[in-house]
Amino acid sequence: MIAEFGLLCLCLLPPLALLSLLAARLENTRALALQAPLQHAMFMLSVLAFFSLMACYIRSDFSVAVVAQNSTLAKPMLYKITGTWGNHEGSMLLWLLVLTGYGAAFLWRDRNLSITPTLIAIQNLLVLGITGFVLLTSNPFLRIYPAPADGSGMNPVLQDIGLAIHPPTLYLGYVGYSLVYSLSIAALLQGRLDKAHIAALRRWALIAWSWLTLGIGLGAWWAYRELGWGGWWFWDPVENASLMPWLLGVALLHSLKALEKRKQFPRAALWMGISCFILSVLGTFLVRSGVLTSVHSFALDPERGLYIIGYLSLLAIGGYSLWGMKNVSLTGPAPAPWQWLSRDTTMLVQNLLLITACATVTLGTLYPLIMQALGTAGITVGHPYFNSIFLPLSLIAGPLAVIAPLIAWREDKLPRLKKDLLRHLALGIAALGIALLITQDMAALLLIGTGIWLLLASIAYGMKSRKQGTFSWPLLLGHAGFACLLIGVAGTTLLRHEGEYMLKPGQSAIMGPYRFTYRQYDSRDGQDYREMAMHLSVSKNDNPIGELVPTKRLYTIQGMPTSESATMFNSMGDLYAAVGDVHENGEAGFRFYYKPGIQLVWLGFVLMAAGGITAARRKQK
Repeated sequence: MIAEFGLLCLCLLPPLALLSLLAARLENTRALALQAPLQHAMFMLSVLAFFSLMACYIRSDFSVAVVAQNSTLAKPMLYKITGTWGNHEGSMLLWLLVLTGYGAAFLWRDRNLSITPTLIAIQNLLVLGITGFVLLTSNPFLRIYPAPADGSGMNPVLQDIGLAIHPPTLYLGYVGYSLVYSLSIAALLQGRLDKAHIAALRRWALIAWSWLTLGIGLGAWWAYRELGWGGWWFWDPVENASLMPWLLGVALLHSLKALEKRKQFPRAALWMGISCFILSVLGTFLVRSGVLTSVHSFALDPERGLYIIGYLSLLAIGGYSLWGMKNVSLTGPAPAPWQWLSRDTTMLVQNLLLITACATVTLGTLYPLIMQALGTAGITVGHPYFNSIFLPLSLIAGPLAVIAPLIAWREDKLPRLKKDLLRHLALGIAALGIALLITQDMAALLLIGTGIWLLLASIAYGMKSRKQGTFSWPLLLGHAGFACLLIGVAGTTLLRHEGEYMLKPGQSAIMGPYRFTYRQYDSRDGQDYREMAMHLSVSKNDNPIGELVPTKRLYTIQGMPTSESATMFNSMGDLYAAVGDVHENGEAGFRFYYKPGIQLVWLGFVLMAAGGITAARRKQK
């Protein structure tokens, strides 16, 4: 009965969403009086449906098809719970829960905006589309008879704490852009973009972008720990799917800052607001349609792909058509006169760089799919393409982020800027000198030098602005996070050491100053797997520094082997070990890596997200 109750809750959502749409035609006060309880009821129904599915997992109700396909009796309770969204049907139910939750959150925070009834109506059009997708193609409550005695189990690589928290966090970002989309469409329908509307648009864009930043970081951390190849970003199409709205989201935040301060870029901001959500839905299409194969993707049903591409097409055609028709007549506060030597110009250049980066990722991700659709097989776009574009863009974006805060929003003068520019040029030379102590590789030198320069400049700017009473935590955290990411990316990709070795117990492998000695192995049982643990002693320059214990697991239900890597922090980076093939005599294949700066990658994501959340909490001046 729990599954039937969850299905009933889902079936009640469309009529409530339709009632909310009809209520939007009334005068604002009356419309809100009807829409608010309807929106809260829809959110509660989504919560009940989601927790009904979770209860089926906890109870191991294998008469529910999705539970039988993705759980077992022996599965640890944590992964029974997180298995609720570790599959296509459950993850789309989570998508729906977050979507209705954002509508309720908007009413709680911004109920008094003049466009609220229109926005809630648009939001519920989105709810109708996703509810239809879940009910028609991805029903999580379908029964199977007879029920099996045990389930098939979850994909073992998804049975990890990283995947337990990564999808909810990522969806809070993806789906958060639904409010940005609805706010943008509501502004176009109203024909006006006032101060309160701009503040709401910026706040929700910051919230969505911050969650998306954390979600991408958690996904990278999971890939680094779980997949055993020693990296955290593979330019996988599904990884790219989250990067596209993230890059455009940064441009949107810059545009909204300029809109808030100088009333510049209103039409561009609305276009980006529409596009960020469309790219988020495109990401959902790539993962859920079965058009690509990835460790991240769940669905292989063309019917689902057709539904999502239809939903995406309606969003894009409706949104861009409205923008094309209405953006010229958009009214609002008059923009300040354009001044070329001002922060307006730096914002414009930064946005052009970010849009170029987003277009690059989008083209590289979709090009193989387009070629495949045209009958050309074997086309792939990999690291060389993306790296050749992102290296120069990063080397331009870094110095621009150093210079931009120095320039006034109003027209600035070169004589006033001269002292600050010279001071920061000196910081840049010092940063390059520090980078030379780390590496002589040209690409790594430039990236690390740029990152150190931006980090030093952010700290210097923060100290100066504190004295002037204009200190900004969001700017400091955001730029410092980007600086850490640049340094970490350069270290982990350009300065890493790696090697593959076949070792028997008692043998050693040497990689740079590090010696890995394979001491012994032992077998042990987990709750739903058996594993062999390989004990490795690690020394640096013949001085013992610790032990690594990578393992090889066999999940008993699925019969699927996985490798569990082991890491040790040492000398500003990670020593990383993973196991490949294991023979009966204990001989095993090992992959060893030294990943300098990897912690700076994780710190960068956290700092950038913290900067976004801090900015979202600040009141507009």
